[in-house]
Amino acid sequence: MVYYTKISIRKSSNFPKNIEKKIPKFRYCLKRLSKIILLVKIGKPNVMTHLLMLLIVVAMISFALSACAKDKDESRNIKNSVITFSVSNTFSKAAGDHFIFGAEGSRDDTTIVDWKLNGRKIAGDVSIDDHYVDGGKSNITVKSVSPFFRGSVGFTFSNIGRAPYTVTYTIKTNDIIIDQKTITISSGETYFKSYSL
Repeated sequence: MVYYTKISIRKSSNFPKNIEKKIPKFRYCLKRLSKIILLVKIGKPNVMTHLLMLLIVVAMISFALSACAKDKDESRNIKNSVITFSVSNTFSKAAGDHFIFGAEGSRDDTTIVDWKLNGRKIAGDVSIDDHYVDGGKSNITVKSVSPFFRGSVGFTFSNIGRAPYTVTYTIKTNDIIIDQKTITISSGETYFKSYSL
């Protein structure tokens, strides 16, 4: 006589439809905990069979809980950033002034997020140089298009000309001001600053 152990998997009929779309951050939890019911049928009691089934169930629950914990941790780290800055009209590329700005962000799966520069979508990392701010420019806005988990922003500018110029900037992440400065760069000076978002 052959004894067998059968495991069947089915969806719970009591679970709301499309809940994964409504709460995407809990997709792993829903798939592994709420939507799956294990029905273990054993033809004849057997210590090794019970032990094997127990190990399988424990392993699946552990995997599900770790996925839930990961989603929970990531949800706390979701970020959106907005950087605004202005460069005074005394900035002159022809006189030797230099300006570099860069911003980048990525999701946990290393996917690079896009940004908007004054409303215009930029694919991937955004960078601004001397040409964009030559002669001065006000209220430049750089905004992340989608949420990210890791990001950075940096400014580098120098004055090789004669007339000083001013750079004013504000960095916000999740509506919290990370930093806000007004920097005046005189002849012969260089400024560099980077931030983790």
